[in-house]
Amino acid sequence: PVILMLIGGGQALAHITQLKSDKVLEKLLDLEKMPDPGTLGDWLVRVYPRGYEGLNHINQWLIHKVLSGDTREDYTFDPDATGIESHKYAAKITYKGYRGYMPMLGTLAEIPLWLVDDFREGNVPPQADALFILENALKRMPAGKRIARLRSDSAWYQAEIINRCEAQKIIFSITADQDCAAKEAISRIEHWE
Repeated sequence: PVILMLIGGGQALAHITQLKSDKVLEKLLDLEKMPDPGTLGDWLVRVYPRGYEGLNHINQWLIHKVLSGDTREDYTFDPDATGIESHKYAAKITYKGYRGYMPMLGTLAEIPLWLVDDFREGNVPPQADALFILENALKRMPAGKRIARLRSDSAWYQAEIINRCEAQKIIFSITADQDCAAKEAISRIEHWE
């Protein structure tokens, strides 16, 4: 239910109630009922970090299972921070101005597969530990499959990311802030590819 809520665009535990009205979904998942937000929050606190490690093992197994059945060898990696609003007093203020959390998620563009995640406090900026996220994504790819492309917003406009992409021969598209130095460099490009 938590993953379905996030995939469906939920940004707070309270959004699980949107799934509660879907009786067909409950039947497909073989659930007697969807958990309520308070129960879900209590469970998440109780199982972290042991439960988080278990979910990572399950996710790794799913990644290998899905990718081994896919004929492609090259994939596009899309990392992005996802804000989750929370009304908990302990939740930190995000750069968007609300209390919550700011996990970094990395998916593959060609198939709906969640490759890596890093659950973070709301006050952790999206650019933090970008290289760590990229390294984890590269490690999770099974033999014969590779991340051939990366596309990101300006949070990943960092020398260490660009250097790693070039070293791995990963084609990348990373949004750069259009400051004076960037505009000047763009104006000097004679031939675009």
